[in-house]
Amino acid sequence: MIQITCKRCQAILSNTLKEIVLDSDIIGQGEEIVEEEYYSNGHENASAMHADRVLINTEDAILLDHKKIYDYYGCCGFELTNFLNQICPNCNLGVATIVTECYTDHYLAFQKDKIIIIDIMQ
Repeated sequence: MIQITCKRCQAILSNTLKEIVLDSDIIGQGEEIVEEEYYSNGHENASAMHADRVLINTEDAILLDHKKIYDYYGCCGFELTNFLNQICPNCNLGVATIVTECYTDHYLAFQKDKIIIIDIMQ
C-alpha cells in the first residue's frame, strides 16, 4: 500500500492506496479507470500525455483546484490537458491533472517528478 505526498512540502495528497493492474477491455468513456482505494503506474487507456503518470480515482485525492482550472472545463467536466490543474493544498505546487469530461476516461494523474510515493506497511 502507498500514500502520495508532495515533493516540495511532504503534505499528504492521497488516501492510502493499493496497486491495481487495469483491464483496458472494461473501461468506457465517462467512467473512472481506477477504482477507489487503488492506483496504477500509468496505463495505455490514459491519454498519451498521462500514460507514464501515477493514476488514481478522482475521489482519492487530497488536492485543490488550480485557480485557472475553469479554463480547462468542457461541457461536463475537466478536459484532457497536460496542465497541472490540481495543486498541493499546503504549498500550492501543481502536482496532478484531473480529467472528467464526458468523452474521456475519468482519472487523476500525478506527475511523478512532483510527488513522493511512501510505502505504507500493512
